[in-house]
Amino acid sequence: MLLEWCTLEPSGSSRLAALRFNTPVRVKTIKIFPTGTQPFAQCPDVVARTEPASFYLDAYFNILPMTPADPTLRPKPTNELVHTALPYSGDRTEFSVDMSIEYATRFVIFQGSFQTVSLAIYGDLVAEQPSLPLTYHPNPLPIVEHTYLTDSLDPANAKDPTLLAKQLLELTPEFPSLAIVVRLMYCVKPSDADWENPDFPYLYVDLDQDMVDFSLEKAVKLTTEQISDELTSDQLTRFADKLSNAIGPPDSDQSYRLSCLLSNLAPQNPELVELILDKVDLSEIIEPSHLDKYTMSKLAQAATNVDIARHLDSEKFFDMVQDVRNIYVGDPDTSSDATKLLDRIQGWHALNDALVNPDGDFVAAAALLKDIGTHELAFGIWLESMIAHPNIFEHINHEIAVPLPHPPNLLQDPPVPTNHQDFLVFVKAYVGVALCIAVYAWSDGLPNARCRERVLSILRLWQTVDGYREIVNHFLLIPQMTFRLECMVHGDGPPTRAGMDAENIILNLVNEPHAFLSQDIIQCIFALDQPLSVITEDERLILRKLADIADGGLKCALEELASLPSLDLGNIQNLRILRCSLAVLESIIRNSDDGEWKVLESTWGGRTQGIVIHLGEVYSALVKHIRERFGLALPLSRSHSLTDQTFLSVNETLALFTRLASTYLPPTRVIRECTANTVDLFACTDAADTIFSRTDPVAAVARETRDACIYSLKALTNLDISIGSRHISEIIFRVILVHGLRGGEIDPIYRLHQTFTLVDHLIPFPDPEILGHDEYTVLWVQRVIPNVLTELRAFFTVLDVESRVHLIKRLVSVDDGVVGVGEWLVLESMKDFHNLIQSADEYPNGINILLHQVVLYLRLLEDLLSPSSSVSNWTLDLIESSPEMLSLLSSCFDWLLQHRYTAPHATDIAYRIASGRPDLDDATLITVISSTLLRTAQEIDLSVTDLVSNLCPIPDLLKKLSEERLAEMRPEVGAMAGALVPTLMVDLQLATVVVRILETATELSEGPVELAGLTGSHLSDLLENINPEIPPEKIDLLQSKVAPSFQHPAESTNLTQLPSALSYSFCEIHDIIHQVADAQPPPGTPPLKPQAQDGVIGMANISPSTILRSPLVTGLTKMYLKNDFRQLRQGNQTRQNTSRLPSMHVDDFEDVTTSPAPGTVQIPPMTGESSLPPKPVGASTDVYRNLGPAFMPQ
Repeated sequence: MLLEWCTLEPSGSSRLAALRFNTPVRVKTIKIFPTGTQPFAQCPDVVARTEPASFYLDAYFNILPMTPADPTLRPKPTNELVHTALPYSGDRTEFSVDMSIEYATRFVIFQGSFQTVSLAIYGDLVAEQPSLPLTYHPNPLPIVEHTYLTDSLDPANAKDPTLLAKQLLELTPEFPSLAIVVRLMYCVKPSDADWENPDFPYLYVDLDQDMVDFSLEKAVKLTTEQISDELTSDQLTRFADKLSNAIGPPDSDQSYRLSCLLSNLAPQNPELVELILDKVDLSEIIEPSHLDKYTMSKLAQAATNVDIARHLDSEKFFDMVQDVRNIYVGDPDTSSDATKLLDRIQGWHALNDALVNPDGDFVAAAALLKDIGTHELAFGIWLESMIAHPNIFEHINHEIAVPLPHPPNLLQDPPVPTNHQDFLVFVKAYVGVALCIAVYAWSDGLPNARCRERVLSILRLWQTVDGYREIVNHFLLIPQMTFRLECMVHGDGPPTRAGMDAENIILNLVNEPHAFLSQDIIQCIFALDQPLSVITEDERLILRKLADIADGGLKCALEELASLPSLDLGNIQNLRILRCSLAVLESIIRNSDDGEWKVLESTWGGRTQGIVIHLGEVYSALVKHIRERFGLALPLSRSHSLTDQTFLSVNETLALFTRLASTYLPPTRVIRECTANTVDLFACTDAADTIFSRTDPVAAVARETRDACIYSLKALTNLDISIGSRHISEIIFRVILVHGLRGGEIDPIYRLHQTFTLVDHLIPFPDPEILGHDEYTVLWVQRVIPNVLTELRAFFTVLDVESRVHLIKRLVSVDDGVVGVGEWLVLESMKDFHNLIQSADEYPNGINILLHQVVLYLRLLEDLLSPSSSVSNWTLDLIESSPEMLSLLSSCFDWLLQHRYTAPHATDIAYRIASGRPDLDDATLITVISSTLLRTAQEIDLSVTDLVSNLCPIPDLLKKLSEERLAEMRPEVGAMAGALVPTLMVDLQLATVVVRILETATELSEGPVELAGLTGSHLSDLLENINPEIPPEKIDLLQSKVAPSFQHPAESTNLTQLPSALSYSFCEIHDIIHQVADAQPPPGTPPLKPQAQDGVIGMANISPSTILRSPLVTGLTKMYLKNDFRQLRQGNQTRQNTSRLPSMHVDDFEDVTTSPAPGTVQIPPMTGESSLPPKPVGASTDVYRNLGPAFMPQ
């Protein structure tokens, strides 16, 4: 609401104006209106008066702390003034205040160099403290709608990406073409006199001027000036002819001048470049001996022109440059220039192909754009080629089929794959932003304030949009652009809109620590000084600190990094210091062949820990803050940007730790600690990706950190390093398995699932195209997995069924029968299953939990035997070939049958075994799986089709049983037949299967067989209702073999269906937990183990000094007597030992307690009367009289 509208005038020599409110208010915004504007549409007679047009205004709020809700809290101080700066640059300006709800104000003081100021203050009235609500009323979460760029400010989705730059250029008087602007701003730099020339920028060199003794050197000097695009073909041809005639025999000087000429012509008239390349064959003129670092540097600049790159793209020239690079491998400058030359030639080839080919190499093409964006001349040459060559510009001058909300970020490192449309959108955005920055440089050079302010406002807007932000910041690191921003910030006089935008742009630019790697940015930060419109003094000081770190280089970065673990890394300023230090170290490593060793050796000289250990400590502190944010405890109130910065910091710290640890492995404890932290971090990244929106920066960086965790662990496990007898992969894998089972700040179930994901990524994936296994896979099979079986089994046991099955599949695939880890895990699971059912009687109150565990074991077997499973045949082979597996499986199914439990999982397992292994010959297993299948007839909700499918394998199984086994099976057969009497008339297949089962069950008997459960009435109904299509002779045979039984069939209600899910209320869970806790014995001190009296050696009292003084001991053994050792440590250069209280000397103690005869061992007499340790021989009763007092005397 509007709190106050007024026009203030300062009074007194202090130039103060004050405003007082009747009641406490909470200010949100302050709007200042220029002279002549009407602030309110409903009040046209209200007109603003603000003079002068721009000025600095300081506001001081008298703060009133609100009454705290807790009366025990100490009241906050009163009568304090809080300052805020309001830099007014003209036009209608709104300043955000956003006072905290804990404070209010009734008085505001304004001070500044103003004559009058019209302002409106908006906010809320502060009434009495609202009472807390008694009931909870849920409110729907607000729907956040993203605001996208307008079409006019979105060159990425525009048909013509140059349109916005052309419109901005039209704001300048007598504006030239974009090609001229790009050429003059980045390539052909005009002199100060040229800027003052009335004909500027249309100042061209005359190529037709008569030049006596025209030479290549004169041509180079001539082409340093701008060449007109309006020259005729004859003029260009004459110059090309003169140039070709001036070329003499090959030599190194001529090759250098020719490379300089190509570099000068690269941003000039494209037709002239083509004519010269047609007449001059570079591969015939330039020889390998001519390619020094200066020549290749010029050729690398020229190769950013598409025509020159296409001309140099030949196998002969490539081989020549590669040979030179190999020769100068020890010269980093020459080798780097050769690599850059080859990369730009190949990059243009990839870019030309990627613009038209949907399957092009977009990563290589994007790498070219990233490379040229940091070199001013190369940037101008490339941009000139993109807009001046019709064959290239037509590929980006068209409509995008499906507009994107923002261009993709293809400048990140490492590069990400993309598709053809996204790449075109990125290129259009890249060209559009590059041209707008060229227009800004042009308007700043004129100068033209209107165009400059407009471009800066657009650049500032783009810095808030994903995709555009990375492109703008990439171009602003060009030295010329950084210098222009610095000059814009340091303009004298009152604040301007352009200056405020420049400050905001600098703040957004230095949010990324790699910006401080630019020496121009460092100088820009050093030059910042008050008064500033946007950058506060605290922000300026922290920027100065970061610039000092970057300017100090390796030494300063290491010093800051060493002090960080003891600081609060939950502070955003410390995080920025950390990221800047890491960026400096990473730059040193990246730009040097031995960068890792430079960083490592820099900390080995002093008395400090190694850099890797420091990184591990910082990494642990960062992960701790992330655990607190995404753990089970209520997270602390932290800003969104702090969470973002923490993830970025931990990502960069982990990357540098992994890189340095791969070069010099730290102690094992550091590896273990960092591995455990990585497991926690991996779980928290998934939580962040779930909590935050997919487009949120925190979610995006969390996904990057998640990939970094996987990459780090894989990189460390790939090291061919052993610590003792253990490989580094074994150490890391064991820590992951153990830490995934521990409790802590993170939800244990959630961390368990995320740990399993990590385990899945770490276990190697065998290459099906390679016969056998590679060395890494063999290492895991032979040395890693067999040594962590205990931890692997404990981890496997707590996984859910789906994860267990997947883990078995992965282990079977990687093991391939070498060690048999998968077989071992399945057998151990069956042992657990068997032990569980054996202890069923011990848990009468928790029977539901036990039955649910039974279902889980059955589901495990069912999923392994599923036809869609890749290990179904492997599981069947294991069941058939392992006697232990057969015994365990038979015992478990027999328990289900005895207790009349049924489950579809057990039925499916029985069917898979029966149908998958028809030649199975184990009588016990055949009996239990046949009985399981027969009981499906008693299930009410089973369809006839499924019933037929389950019963079909039974006849073949029964044929393998003896008469004794068949006798055991006949009650189940009778119950099945009695239950199916009503349905036999309906389905022929079912009737046929039942008849076959009855025939097989009675085949070995000599007379009629009584089937328990098939009474006389049921038998008669069976024979009457049997399907008429069954042959009569089979019915007669059946009637003669089956005798009526006097036992009634088991009803279906007698079967108990195992629970498919387990559900408990919170009260029931509470009771179960207390029952388990009550069943545990109370904690107590274990009884002391008496000393053994039967071991003579164990009872001997052997003094170390006695052994050392023995004449049997020879060698250079130094003996310290009495206080010799202490006297050696009395110097100031050594550290005093103050860890023990005063007492008698140890030598005196040994002289009293040991035998005077050296070299002998006294055996005390053996007695069985006391379990206490025997008194040393020769010791007096007051042997301890000279010892010092107790540590904690009462």
